[in-house]
Amino acid sequence: MNLRYLIALFLVIFTLPLKADIMIKDAIAVTSTPKSKSGAIFMIIHNNSQNIDRLLSAQTGVSKMAQMHSSEMDGDVMKMVHVEEGFEVPSHGRLTLEPGGKHIMLMGLSGTLEKDSYFNLILEFENTGQIEVEVKYEGSIKDMKKMDHSHDH
Repeated sequence: MNLRYLIALFLVIFTLPLKADIMIKDAIAVTSTPKSKSGAIFMIIHNNSQNIDRLLSAQTGVSKMAQMHSSEMDGDVMKMVHVEEGFEVPSHGRLTLEPGGKHIMLMGLSGTLEKDSYFNLILEFENTGQIEVEVKYEGSIKDMKKMDHSHDH
């Protein structure tokens, strides 16, 4: 067998389990209005390994910058705070990025996103390295509220 082939096969086999330890579910993005220049990404990150990991950064081609943010109350005002050290993903646990909490903030969107379209996001983890995720743009929060047909009985 070709030595290069064996080395490539070895690398694939021994890097797959590490990547499979981190699983991303329900990655969605929203903006406050359809023409907003910023938005937020939410998802659930499952860590199936015995080791704590840390989400360090994110990058995408649809915005100039993507940062880890946390929403925090300051008196009666909700503020978004840049979390430079990233977010811990507990061993055999999960990190939930959600409205009103931890999220990835997109700043300087390069254009108007189309509702129900997808874009790629690269997440950088301390131990796992890079994982590419497909994110669905759910539309603006304004549009989502218009479509809320729930009934309180």
